[in-house]
Amino acid sequence: MIKKDFFSILLFLSLSAALIYAQDDFSVQARWANGSCNAAATEGTLAFVGNGSLLTSLDISDPENPVAISDVLVGGQVADVFVEDNYAYVSIRTIGMVVIDVSDPSNMILMGTGVSYNWYAAQIFYHDGYVYLVDGGGIMIYDVSDPANPVYIYQLFADGINDVYVQGNFAYIASKYSGLIIYNVEDPALPLLVGVLEGNYWGNSVAVNGTTAYLAASQGFKVIDVTDNTSPQEIASLDVNANYLFYDNGTVYMVETAWGGTLLIDVTNPLSPNIVGELEAGTYYRPQSIITSGNLMIVCNGGLTIFDASNPSNIVHLSDFITGSYIRDIKVKDNLVYITDSGYGLFIFEVESKTSISKISQVLPGLINNNYRASALSGNLLCLGSFLGIYFIDISDPYAPEIIAELPTGGVNDLEIIGDYLYVLFNNSISILDISDPTNADEVGVIEVNATDIFVKDDFAYIVTNNESKVTIFDVSDPVNPQSVTDWDVQDIYFARAIFVEGNYAYTCGHGLNITDISDPNNPVVVGSLPGDFWYSVVVKGDNAYIGSEEGVKRIDISDKENPLLTGEFDTPYTYSAEITLGNDIIYFAQVWNGLYILKDNFPTNVDENYVPQIFSLKQNYPNPFNPTTTIQFSIPAVKMNSNVSLKVYDLLGREVAVLVNKNLLPGTYEVKFNAEGLSSGIYYYRLNAGSVNQTKKMMLIR
Repeated sequence: MIKKDFFSILLFLSLSAALIYAQDDFSVQARWANGSCNAAATEGTLAFVGNGSLLTSLDISDPENPVAISDVLVGGQVADVFVEDNYAYVSIRTIGMVVIDVSDPSNMILMGTGVSYNWYAAQIFYHDGYVYLVDGGGIMIYDVSDPANPVYIYQLFADGINDVYVQGNFAYIASKYSGLIIYNVEDPALPLLVGVLEGNYWGNSVAVNGTTAYLAASQGFKVIDVTDNTSPQEIASLDVNANYLFYDNGTVYMVETAWGGTLLIDVTNPLSPNIVGELEAGTYYRPQSIITSGNLMIVCNGGLTIFDASNPSNIVHLSDFITGSYIRDIKVKDNLVYITDSGYGLFIFEVESKTSISKISQVLPGLINNNYRASALSGNLLCLGSFLGIYFIDISDPYAPEIIAELPTGGVNDLEIIGDYLYVLFNNSISILDISDPTNADEVGVIEVNATDIFVKDDFAYIVTNNESKVTIFDVSDPVNPQSVTDWDVQDIYFARAIFVEGNYAYTCGHGLNITDISDPNNPVVVGSLPGDFWYSVVVKGDNAYIGSEEGVKRIDISDKENPLLTGEFDTPYTYSAEITLGNDIIYFAQVWNGLYILKDNFPTNVDENYVPQIFSLKQNYPNPFNPTTTIQFSIPAVKMNSNVSLKVYDLLGREVAVLVNKNLLPGTYEVKFNAEGLSSGIYYYRLNAGSVNQTKKMMLIR
């Protein structure tokens, strides 16, 4: 029971931190959580829409003018939504699931949570008091008879499960390796395998109506007779690659895998499925899922697109509800934040008193989901790079930004403005444009190098190359004739993703942080490094480097360049690449799917020896990673006078490996050393307990 109890506590703590957005080292001042819409559900004239880390209620009574009613923050990217009997059951990638009371769409209330032990939550299905959650390890089953207290009751371990549909006493499972699998779930705590329909295809999505199952598969759309669940039989098929399907009243709405076309299939005669309607691939951005409401077909495709499908042979576009897709870049100027959104171009936000944020305008220069990748900002000019080229935007009036020029160039990966020159990163080269007249940009120089990031300072361009282990320097004092200077290998971080230059040092992040002395650009010298996980972006202020990582923000003490130390973290739900920048004394942190965080760093600039802590806190160990010793600091506030305090270390299986503290302590700040001699490399967790208060953090031992 140790393993299960420990991880339940650990994951609950992680989810709680994500939901309330307050941690010891950093605190959230403001939040914009909009993001990609992957799933939605309908109830009458309402739609409940996954919107990044939000569930948004939407009035669709006038489908040509959908109106947002309210949002509830769920703590991570919404992967799927199922609504029934005034409750929304929402799966959240990397966390698990939540239950939300949606009886009042203007005041939705988060009721309870269910954690996923396998991290990657996907499809969700509710049936008769139980939730079936597809995750990275199979299907987790929860008793949700008490919505405020979901209870995990069973894990159906199976690799490659993509979808589940429950009807009566049976669960029908779309399997990557086995096509269609059928379980008897009369007792959800003890599912029993009863039938399998194997085939040379991946089962991607499944729906059931009576004695007929419909399977979207990599090698076709399958109609399956499940009259006898122990012996399912394929009775019809269509030769289309199918990714997702939704059944409603005799029609299957299906997404084709290859390019994202949408098919409407009449299955009133299951023996003879017939395609009666189609949205061609490329008409709209590739759908992730489809739902219906009466004659409406609602497509989740990054945002939400509503169609009238009353005549399947003539599907009519009615409206779009823009949620945002995912953030690719962020720039800050004064109290304005400029977000590059992959699907919807440029969003401009105003930050008021550092504690609230509001969108004031948007620029969508070309097509929706045109893969907008990067931006560069100088004065009243913002350059926006996309798959098709560069857009030059006048932002002198941020409430009414204006596109003043376009330059078709092909796919842009990154941009940087220095003076009158714009550096444009393509796949195989860097183009230098003279933009003294943005309406007539002219290429004046080219750097022939494959690059992923660039930082230009004092006549030199520092370029992270696609070699991933090298940074190269070019002299760009004459942009018309850039000259190669030298390059260097990043050390101990395996590869490089991004670079930031401050003073005489270059800070390169990848699997950690690399610090290089560039006081002599002809002879760069690596002076320090700190291994880590996937670190995507870095900025520096004073003695601290701030890292944007897949798991949140890291603070690194760089006062000693040879020995950088991890001194603090702000944990977020796991996601992919992240961008970070600074504005005055606040941190702007944007994750691809979880929106924007505006953070305050609570790390003290000096220490008062007479200081009595006001909050219970557990700091990140330092150094981290470590070998074999590390220091852990924690604080006990005055309200915890003479509390019995325990500080224990656990391995990944939840087994206790060390007891560092177990005694009564007076209020104060304490440090304790942990020596991992004899333990193997890997992730360990340390947990501080004082009365009813618990905190847990992770650390990495590297031999």
